Amino acid sequence: MSKNSFSKVLITLGFIIGIFYPKFLTIFLNDRLDFKGLFFSIYQWHSHEMIYGFFGVIFFALFYSPLFEKPKPPERIIGLFFIFLFIIERFSMLAPFENFYVPLLFGLNFWLFSLLFLAFNYSSMQSDQKKIFWLYACLIICKVLFLSFVFVQAFSWINKIQLISLEIIRLSVFFIIPIIMRKENQINEEERPQKLITYISVIPSILVILSILLDQEENIIAMIYVLMISIHLIRAFGIIEFNKMLTFKNGVLLSAYDFALLGPVLYIISCFYPQVSEGRSIIHSLTTGSIGILSLSLFYIYYIKITRKHNIWFGACYTLIILGSLLRIFIPIFWPDKLLISLHWSSGFWVSGFLLFIIRFFKVLYRKQV
Repeated sequence: MSKNSFSKVLITLGFIIGIFYPKFLTIFLNDRLDFKGLFFSIYQWHSHEMIYGFFGVIFFALFYSPLFEKPKPPERIIGLFFIFLFIIERFSMLAPFENFYVPLLFGLNFWLFSLLFLAFNYSSMQSDQKKIFWLYACLIICKVLFLSFVFVQAFSWINKIQLISLEIIRLSVFFIIPIIMRKENQINEEERPQKLITYISVIPSILVILSILLDQEENIIAMIYVLMISIHLIRAFGIIEFNKMLTFKNGVLLSAYDFALLGPVLYIISCFYPQVSEGRSIIHSLTTGSIGILSLSLFYIYYIKITRKHNIWFGACYTLIILGSLLRIFIPIFWPDKLLISLHWSSGFWVSGFLLFIIRFFKVLYRKQV
């Protein structure tokens, strides 16, 4: 199994299972399924699949993208084993609560084996990959805690772990996007001032996580978010040279960066106007907006590596995902009574963007030579 083929299969699984599966069951089959007898509630299951299912596999696939020369991909049998574990994990999460051992037994195998495999290849990783590795490890710890607290029905801690996981993902987005942009623009290392800002930018995320754990007031978290936004706005303008920042591909990546910052902005506004927090718009600015755009961009990088040219269809896919994200974020804020309708419309646009991409680019992406 080649490096690129393994990564492409993983991302495809993320699209098919991590997007269609939770979106379809949560929104369209909710009335037909009895989630009361399952290990997860409908909200816990949907959150788990989007955070740990969709983003988790995209995270793992990033290590084997064309952006990095190392580490070597797993052998074919091991690669198929990882894929098998990921699929089994998705279905184990729908087990009845009396069979609690099923999600506890099968829900961690993909993550633990993938972390172990990456740990064996740690010495051959580039410095950027090592940063991503530790963020991946933190997310796995959160997943272990999440399953544990669901099992003991510690609801307050379930919510905390979800919020902490989202902050780790937000921090990961802040790290991953500049790395992609530097690699794509053939800039190997950050300049020293920019590298200093990168390390400083971690501090607000750590403070937010500590505030969540210590049950700090919303105003304190809002002040930390003000610091976070200030630092990342400075950092965003210094990621690459301004004349190179104006390309469409870099603009798409920067929009994912902006969506990751939109959540803290909405959180600050919600301290003055509580209705902004209705409909979980703050969370979906990161998940639906930032992660959706980032994952689509990763697949488009493969397309460019193969064809050496851009394609107008990517703009159509990107537009659909942006529309779906904006509807999911802003409709519940301005028209709370339209929340249910907005879920259907936003999911329709969002999923259609990925579906169009797979239909339009599948044949090219799976050619043998990259």
